[in-house]
Amino acid sequence: MMKRMLILCCFLSVLSACNKTEQSNKIELTNNYLLFSSADYIPHSNIIKQQKIIGSEHQRYQSDSNGMLTSVELIPVKIDNNYELNKSHFLIDNKYNLDLTMEFDEKKRLVKMEDVDKKISWIATYDDQNRIIKIERFTTPITINQIFYDNDKITKIITQTTLEMDDSFSYNLIEEKYFSYNENKQLSKTTIKIHDQLDSKSVLTKKCSFYDHNENGDWTKSYCLKLGENYTYFNLREITY
Repeated sequence: MMKRMLILCCFLSVLSACNKTEQSNKIELTNNYLLFSSADYIPHSNIIKQQKIIGSEHQRYQSDSNGMLTSVELIPVKIDNNYELNKSHFLIDNKYNLDLTMEFDEKKRLVKMEDVDKKISWIATYDDQNRIIKIERFTTPITINQIFYDNDKITKIITQTTLEMDDSFSYNLIEEKYFSYNENKQLSKTTIKIHDQLDSKSVLTKKCSFYDHNENGDWTKSYCLKLGENYTYFNLREITY
């Protein structure tokens, strides 16, 4: 009887350690996508090697064996990451062609990215669960992204953009993006509201639906409606695991 109890305790300890490792990896992967991509494309359960968005939008994402993004192609942005050298290369609409240095803290979390001339400068803030809760970009236009969670799921991202018009006036625009999930905790909907400083209005500007989830829980089709513009668009998501 005692031997069985010891075996059971050992099994439960191993299972608990595996669950903690899996959760830690999930958080690290979510942080990586928040920094270099979009929350819409975070893998649901399994590591994604490559994903390609075709249709109204054209995007391509490549990842390493750990699922971390090594290449992001999102016109007009092209990002290449080298985690061994702690370097990232940004090419943006032929305006920026920069090499950024990645800085990590004692917990090996990416906390800062910056080029030599500080044309692009990012700082990431983490909570006590190692989740990114704020991403600040200090180059014009200044942007601050605040991320909100319910357990491991992102529920809202608030982005404040500040454009310095001159020494006496700056313009602020606030975007609120809300995330909804189905009964299987798969991404199903997003909505975006815009708050305009000039007219003090809050306007719902965009609704998206995500469906045809595959066996790994990742959506493969999306449909979006831009309100007020009478414009819709449809995307297919091709995924390689």
